[in-house]
Amino acid sequence: PSAMPSSMPSTFPSLTPSFKPSAMPSTPPSTGPSSSPSSFPSSMPSVTPCFDCSEGFKRNPCKPLETANKYYYPHCDAGKFVQCDAFGGCFQQNCTTPLQWDESKTACVEVF
Repeated sequence: PSAMPSSMPSTFPSLTPSFKPSAMPSTPPSTGPSSSPSSFPSSMPSVTPCFDCSEGFKRNPCKPLETANKYYYPHCDAGKFVQCDAFGGCFQQNCTTPLQWDESKTACVEVF
């Protein structure tokens, strides 16, 4: 290395670190989408499956239980829910009008 700094940029990185940060970014920011996926979660909501006690298409969550020790599931109609009994019985229940089933609360709730 020379004692005098050059006015021309070098093509190789320096072996000694600079202690003064640059005022300009080393590469310009991108103006378009990147070609690789980001590590941030998607803004798309997860989809909760719905049930209706029919035997086809895995619509009966009760025989056997879809989730161990869980006896209430969302119905495909938001104004209803599915209740299972300990013997694999599946029952479609209505929420009181105008309530709708809220899976996160496992209850019929008022929707605003």
